[in-house]
Amino acid sequence: MRGDITYRTSLILSSLKDVKIDNNIAPDGMSIEDRLRSLVKRTADDIRHCSNVCDTYGKKRLLAKVLLGSIWDAKLLEFVRLFNHRRLEFEFELSLHHTSQVDRLVRPFPNLTLLGMEWMFSTRSPLFRDPLLLKC
Repeated sequence: MRGDITYRTSLILSSLKDVKIDNNIAPDGMSIEDRLRSLVKRTADDIRHCSNVCDTYGKKRLLAKVLLGSIWDAKLLEFVRLFNHRRLEFEFELSLHHTSQVDRLVRPFPNLTLLGMEWMFSTRSPLFRDPLLLKC
């Protein structure tokens, strides 16, 4: 089981190396690549640590699992909280990047209203009928 988790983690990390990320810099001076690199590294370390704890728990005898059940519950619940927090961090970083990209797209149109944006991104818009218009 441990080898399977290690294999999956390394597979995910190696597949992320092929993702093309633009080099737009956020207002705080960091690119999305820098932000995600540190977050992915911390998450990978957390996955390895969780794997070690789960492996240790799996090797315990039944009596030890029963007697120390509340301690193991607390440890495993902490990992649930940690991974939930990591998921929120990923969502935040990606939404920050998405917002900056929308801002970059809308910046040339200072008088663009919400209704205009709705039309621009709707399927009735010529932008979506003619993909060459998107490259402007």
